[in-house]
Amino acid sequence: MARGLSPKQLYEKKFKTFEFEGIWKDILGEPERGGYWLIYGLEKNGKSTLALSLAKYLSTLEKVAYISAEEGTDKSFQQRCKRIGINVKDHKFMAYPYDLFEEYLEQFKGRQFPKVVFIDNLTAYDGEIDKKLILQLTRDYPKITFIILAHEERKEPVGAVGRLVKKLSKRIFHVVGLKAIVTNRDGLGGECLIDDKKGLLYHGTNN
Repeated sequence: MARGLSPKQLYEKKFKTFEFEGIWKDILGEPERGGYWLIYGLEKNGKSTLALSLAKYLSTLEKVAYISAEEGTDKSFQQRCKRIGINVKDHKFMAYPYDLFEEYLEQFKGRQFPKVVFIDNLTAYDGEIDKKLILQLTRDYPKITFIILAHEERKEPVGAVGRLVKKLSKRIFHVVGLKAIVTNRDGLGGECLIDDKKGLLYHGTNN
């Protein structure tokens, strides 16, 4: 049974956060580590460019694992990483191809495995990642921040699993026509513009 907290106990709780700067701090603040973030949108609208740009920045702060399950780690993915500017010197970034998700669950237990994990994307794991696993994942791995990509259908993430991830996510990026509309639980948010050809992000307007 869950234990209730008094106001004193609640306010004394401490949280580990990401200390962002620049455009990322403007739109994301200093988010708590752990849990889910979601990036979703229609195909060819800039989801992967946004995700890799975020992975590039996060990998200057923390080890990042990018599971490129849909595209793999082929030449096009390689070129996109180069265009965005991910390099050996500055970024603690590891790219992983598709593998059975249960194999990754074993790797998540390792102390050396990154504490930020991108899953690109839910469609590639249709039938492997279900609602039960989504509810279980952050309970079993509370120190890992899972950033999940999903396709869009009728302005929502595809499928029941995608909609559940959206409901649970602390940070949500809705990518529409090379623009990301960002919403956060704590009221921060805004927009950033994605240059897919150059792999850059630009300030948009604040909400």
